[in-house]
Amino acid sequence: MLINCPECDQKVSDRAPACPGCGFPIAEETAAARAKQELDEKRATRRDAGEVDCPACEARGFVMEDFKDHDGELRQGFRWCSACERTGRIHLVSSDEGHFAVTRKALPAFLAGEYDADSTRAWLLGPDAPSAHRYPKAGDRHEEPSATNKE
Repeated sequence: MLINCPECDQKVSDRAPACPGCGFPIAEETAAARAKQELDEKRATRRDAGEVDCPACEARGFVMEDFKDHDGELRQGFRWCSACERTGRIHLVSSDEGHFAVTRKALPAFLAGEYDADSTRAWLLGPDAPSAHRYPKAGDRHEEPSATNKE
């Protein structure tokens, strides 16, 4: 198919490695445009499909971590999971890309295709839907207080 070169506006084949007039890399440009279009089409299939166990805390609502106490001794403690807001569950999103676990706050932007899995707001779980929940009931939601709204 003939297209206009983005650089010099000369007619050129979309399969040409470069524009014969100015040398603009046509093949790279069209490959990038096709890849973006394919990604946009996959992102458009995203839909909220219920809940899934939180991968950040493994459905517990808290994360175990090591810390040093005031004497410098290594100890183990926990922190509440901010990804699931202590519930152990977050949103399951299904799409042609696969299945994702997505935080409640990030869900609208993720469904809109504004970003992909990043291990802080969304996790790619794979092509198959996850199995049953680890625990039969989710915990109660506890949002972290904001800097301006401390409890």
